Amino acid sequence: MRMVHQWHNLKQLGHGGRAHNLAGVNTTAKGELAVLCPACLQPGKNLLPDWEQEPLSIKLKQKVVSSDAADPSLNAGWAYFVEEHRYNTCISHNVVNMVDIKSSCGLAATGIGTIDCARHDMKLPNGVGDLQKGEQYINMDYIVCLALFIFTMSMINISYDIVCQWHKRLWTWMETMPEYLCPPHESSLICFFVPKFHIQAHVYKCHTNFSFNWLRYGWSNINRVASSTKEMGPGTWRDTLDDHFSDWNWKKITALGA
Repeated sequence: MRMVHQWHNLKQLGHGGRAHNLAGVNTTAKGELAVLCPACLQPGKNLLPDWEQEPLSIKLKQKVVSSDAADPSLNAGWAYFVEEHRYNTCISHNVVNMVDIKSSCGLAATGIGTIDCARHDMKLPNGVGDLQKGEQYINMDYIVCLALFIFTMSMINISYDIVCQWHKRLWTWMETMPEYLCPPHESSLICFFVPKFHIQAHVYKCHTNFSFNWLRYGWSNINRVASSTKEMGPGTWRDTLDDHFSDWNWKKITALGA
């Protein structure tokens, strides 16, 4: 298992082009090992220099079987999972917080939240984080805002099954977060939508305010990994899921030609 864990990490370093970095792999920046979506707009890569002038839930559970000290992550925020130390500090998640919750008893995480490019079905760098006691707003606040830093677009559409409630005080809550979690949202038009599958269970007001029907142009595949990862320590758990996310993105990239 240790060899497999190391192999996952080495493969991602190779895909990220880190093998020939003279400064060493420890200089890898946060999110640098994530395989980026080639179809999404990226300044300096697939946008013209003057582009600004142009008009424009996953069911996984992890048991408390180890600790970060005994089973540290090798990626440490380099790919899809957020950097655990900073994440812990911001949302204060630990087993003590959930000892009285029957469904969460003995679990270090009750699942994961992920931020995806919905148009191209690609995981975003630093867009994955553990969930505790269900899907709390603060968890999603953190990973959404961290993932938004890879974008420099003037318009972003965010789709989330409970966005009608979640978005209301999003930016007010972010004012209490560390500076590195506050993306420059004032310069972007950010719109919120409820996915069509979920909106059927919402009230009529949501249908009129958050439906994709009003938008112009408008991942369950990872669930099967749950049974083979739930007994893993926290570091191996995050790195194994990172490997699956990377494999998913990598195969989409390399299959584009065909």
